[in-house]
Amino acid sequence: RYAERLQDLFVVACFAAYVVAAASAAVGVWFIPLAYGHAYSDVAPTFLVLALANPFVFLGVIETIWTVNADRQGIAFARTALAAVANIALNLVLLKPLGATGAAITTVVAYALAAVALNALFSASRPIVRMQLRALALRDLRRALRVNREFSG
Repeated sequence: RYAERLQDLFVVACFAAYVVAAASAAVGVWFIPLAYGHAYSDVAPTFLVLALANPFVFLGVIETIWTVNADRQGIAFARTALAAVANIALNLVLLKPLGATGAAITTVVAYALAAVALNALFSASRPIVRMQLRALALRDLRRALRVNREFSG
């Protein structure tokens, strides 16, 4: 039952992240110049790239529930450290040619590594990465929404 509820949380969080990312993409292009002036219009593509990080951030937040309950803080530390090394390496490669957009790409990749991909390295977290991949594909979304409606209403 715990695994089913955790899967439901991953799926609902991923769905919410997609909604936030889509809204950010739709609104960001016109909101940035409106809020900060046309001098900042060039940052809109960078903002759109950063919106792609939302699913990984949301999955990482839900993953913290498992990390604490399973007492796997060591895995969380290792994932974070490896993602930090990847972040630095990618910034060295992408920052000069792509500027802020390169930094945004690096951020998205680092979040994806820390929150999802690096779970595949550890046997204890491999079931979690499978759950996260199902969530990214929005598998069982209808069931997860129905279950969450039952608990909230």
